[in-house]
Amino acid sequence: MVNSETKNQVESSWVVVGLVAIAMSTLIVEIALTKFFAYKVYHHFTYAVLSLVILGFGASGVYVYLRPKFFGQEAWSRAARYGGYYAVSLLVALLLFCWVPIDPYDQALPPAIRALSLPIYFVLFTVPFFFAGVCISYTLTASKRPVTRIYFWDLMGAAAGAALCPILLRSVGGYATFALAAAGGMLALHAFNKAAAGNASKPLRELPVWGIFAAVVVVVLWYPGFAVEKYGFDIRSSKDWYHRIPYLRDFDGIESTYWNAIARVDVSHTGYSSDPTFNGGLTPEARDTDIPGRYFLVDGGANTRQYKVTGPITEQNFIGDSLWGAPYILRNGVERTMVIGAGGGIDILVAKYFGAKEVDVAELNEATVSILTGRAVDPEKDNYLPWLVTDENTTVNVYHAEARHFATTQDAGRYDVIQASAVDTLTAISSGGMSLVENYLYTVEGVEEFMRLLTPEGILSLTHWRTRPPMHNLRMFLTYLEALERSGVKDAYRHVIVVAGPDTVMPDGSLAPDWTDTLMRLQPFTEEQGQRIRDWAVKYDRVVLFDPLRPDAPPPGIRESEQIYWELGFMSREERLQYLEDAEVHLAPVVDDKPYFYQMAKVVNIESGFLVVQRPVFYMFIVALIAAAALILLP
Repeated sequence: MVNSETKNQVESSWVVVGLVAIAMSTLIVEIALTKFFAYKVYHHFTYAVLSLVILGFGASGVYVYLRPKFFGQEAWSRAARYGGYYAVSLLVALLLFCWVPIDPYDQALPPAIRALSLPIYFVLFTVPFFFAGVCISYTLTASKRPVTRIYFWDLMGAAAGAALCPILLRSVGGYATFALAAAGGMLALHAFNKAAAGNASKPLRELPVWGIFAAVVVVVLWYPGFAVEKYGFDIRSSKDWYHRIPYLRDFDGIESTYWNAIARVDVSHTGYSSDPTFNGGLTPEARDTDIPGRYFLVDGGANTRQYKVTGPITEQNFIGDSLWGAPYILRNGVERTMVIGAGGGIDILVAKYFGAKEVDVAELNEATVSILTGRAVDPEKDNYLPWLVTDENTTVNVYHAEARHFATTQDAGRYDVIQASAVDTLTAISSGGMSLVENYLYTVEGVEEFMRLLTPEGILSLTHWRTRPPMHNLRMFLTYLEALERSGVKDAYRHVIVVAGPDTVMPDGSLAPDWTDTLMRLQPFTEEQGQRIRDWAVKYDRVVLFDPLRPDAPPPGIRESEQIYWELGFMSREERLQYLEDAEVHLAPVVDDKPYFYQMAKVVNIESGFLVVQRPVFYMFIVALIAAAALILLP
């Protein structure tokens, strides 16, 4: 592979420095890139990032193997050159990825263009990973050090990059993190160049490369501000466009951005809006009012809201009358509430409105924790924070914790209300791009854990969209029944109530769905509680989708497709299981071993297997098959 003259040269320690720098850089990029992919497309494309790395590194290994004379002639100066290529091409790829207005979800584009968007992303980032792989492959091939020692330093660099990336994202943001990672490529260039000079090889002229690199870094750091000003968002995408429209129209776009390894959070300016994505769950009267507040976007898609309150909480009837007040309507007095995923803090406001003495908040995203506790650099925190923190009536404890884990640390029977309202951010975690944080909240075991924490009169409240026909909201209902029956409860239906808000008629005549709140009580609901929730629903134009105290007929006012609640709720367990087995969609409750709560389609063929995720994944699979066949046949 490498000529004998090169092998006999004394090897410089700069070789190790270059290897560590490039390995550390690529790991930082791999992690940070998942945040950019999540913003442009979705979290499950995390696997695409891994594919990019494997493809680029694999191609580089073949490239080095096929060109032994090319690398042997100038030894480490060749590796230095590829370190520079990597640094510059990485930042160019990032700019193009963020700026190019092509994505799989833009219905205005021809299907062929949408299908090609993912391969385009692949090509963009495979190029820099190829250049980085050349540096690593050549070092493994040409170094005089034992391969085990080279591999050790490669792993040390990668480990350092994995540890540094979350810190960098939190401290300097996504774009600066990429710039610093690219600087690792430039450090590799310098180190390999030093090694070349020490071995009497002709070193690369570094100054022009540093000049080009500096210019590209300036553009990368300038781009987000420019793009937000011109396009509204720095990462251009049509993903979840129905959130982005009111975000720009009613809230004047992004005011603050917070990056971390879990998700990016964009906080808008304060504005006024009656859009259903902002006022969902409120009463019809409140929805028709332009309510002041801020709009949060998590990874450019999932939203949460933060209402601006003036005066005492107990005077904010639009908060207390919201759908999230349902568990408190069913109780007489609340001591402790557990909030899962506080978002902008509406559940905290609701708990305070109903007089909760203590509120424990389990919030996964550290940026959200910082906003809710006042630690974030937030220019508008004085307009929101005083109503979210501890006051003379309520103690608020905000914990940076995943809710399932947090639940295991709490004593049994601690909470009167456990509430998770609209926390479906679809956030990816380390167990894999298709394992979503919220999935584990909604498994049978998750519900059982929350049941353990309830007082005998406690209420569990979990919410989902009121879809047509019922889907995830119906699965949540069935999960409650399964968890109760596993716990030995007879007539499990007597412990569950489902209430939903009305759709909003949009200006174009379309209907924007509201939310369903699925409520569970350890003790059977009483007739007095049932009448209380019915009266409350009628007062605010809501409907009770499942009433355990009215088995004779479906509740009035529900859609025909929603009668399935009544049918399944009063079935025997055996009849219900048979119905779920025969259903065209997968409605059965999920468990921790298979926690895919959001995947409803039943797999009947290859295409449907991919469509369980999304159609672009199927397109990507077809392109991958074609590319694989070409690579096999062409050589």
